[in-house]
Order: sequence, then C-alpha cells, then structure tokens
Amino acid sequence: MNPHLPRPDPSRSKRLLPALTVRNSCSSLSSTRGRKIPEPEEEGFSLVRCGRWFESYCDPDDGENADIGIDGLEKMCTDLKISLEGVSGAGVGEGWDRKRRYRRTDELAAAPFIEILALCQKLNAQKMGRLSKTEWLNGMTSLHQFSTIFDRPTEYRDLYEYAFAFTRSDDSQKSIVVESAQAMWTIVTPPSRFPHVSSFFEFLEERKPVKVINKDQWKNFIEFVTTVDEGLVGYDDSSAWPTLFDEYVEWKREKLEESQQ
Repeated sequence: MNPHLPRPDPSRSKRLLPALTVRNSCSSLSSTRGRKIPEPEEEGFSLVRCGRWFESYCDPDDGENADIGIDGLEKMCTDLKISLEGVSGAGVGEGWDRKRRYRRTDELAAAPFIEILALCQKLNAQKMGRLSKTEWLNGMTSLHQFSTIFDRPTEYRDLYEYAFAFTRSDDSQKSIVVESAQAMWTIVTPPSRFPHVSSFFEFLEERKPVKVINKDQWKNFIEFVTTVDEGLVGYDDSSAWPTLFDEYVEWKREKLEESQQ
C-alpha cells in the first residue's frame, strides 16, 4: 500500500452500510422507472427493503417522486453513526451550500465527509446534497458489502477523481473555484496524512496564482502529494507538471531557504 494513502480505521470498516440487511416490514414497490422490483426476500439483500429505507429519509410532503435532500442526509448520517458534532459549516446540514458548493472548513470538521463522499460515489450521485431513488436502488444493488475506502487504494483514487465532478456546480463546468477545491481537498487529502496540502493552501492564498482549478490540475495534485515529500525530494524540474505546481515548488523552495537562515 502506498504509505501516503490514508491509513485504514478498523473501527469504521464495516459500519457504513449496516442497514442493508435490516428486516423492515414493508410493502411491495411495483417498479423503478419501468424496471420490475423483486418481491421481498426473507433473507439477504432486498431491493424492497432498500426502497423503504430510501423512503424513510425522504420528505413525505414531496410525494412519490421525492429525493433524499439535506434533512434526509442528516438523518442518514445519524443512523450510520457518522458524527456531525462540531462540523460548523461543511458538508451536509445547514452548512451545506444550497447552491451545491462546499464551504472552506478545517480538517477536523471535514473528517466525517470522506465516508459520505464515498457513499455518494458508490451510489453514483450526480448532485451534491441530493440522492434520487434510481441512484439509491441501483447503487445498493452493487453494494452487498462495503468496507472503508481507506482500505482500497485503487478505489480511493477513483473516489478522488469523482470528487472533482461532484464539486462542480453543473455538468458544463470544466473547473471549480479555488475555495471549493480547497474545501474538497481537505476532505479527500487530509493535511495530516498528505504532505504539501497545508503549504499548497498557503501558497494559493498568498500568491493567488489561479482563481479556478481545472481537471488536469486536480489529477496532478494527488500525484504530487503522494510522490513528492515535504523537502521536495521526488520533484523533477524536467517533468511535465502543470505550471501551477512549478510555481508552487519555486515558492516552497523560497520558504525552505528562509527557514534555514
């Protein structure tokens, strides 16, 4: 396992989806957009139970086509024992920007949301702060088992790439504003686990080299923080890093020289 990837937390390894086998009493769901739903099963995985589980997080006033919104996500986090205490403005809850943008938050506040983001990826959620019934049922079908994303480096990388698209305010956007990128980086690349994250944020705030982060810069960021150490060992000036990272390295070298004087 790459030493820079987040370490697994055994206490959370099997708790994210404990309710997949909950035996709720429920009525049949006839279809989901034309697809037949199997009758309830006595044992094991059941789409019917998943459907009723989904409905328990929807606003009953929204009718049959309701989605899981902000309030439902809060309730789901409570049921899954993902603590939101002390979050103060990131992710779900009243701090989740209603325009589907993350607000800047510190690492402690962001910590629970790597699990929420992983769940949204598994459900193939297309909109921040909202889950449709189709996304829920299709996702649950593929989620008979789930362990922490930190145990799986390949899936972690997939999650990292998904986070970029998830942070965009709409599908037509090719980039995300720097503030949103920093907030999401705090979640998917915690500064306590990855070198350069905190100093890269300082660089962005001090020099203000860009106003937005594009996909190429996003993808190169994870490569940079997992292959280049704090002393810049591993950085090759001749490599084809985006200009933003060359500028960061120049700034970082100045800071390192100052600290040695």
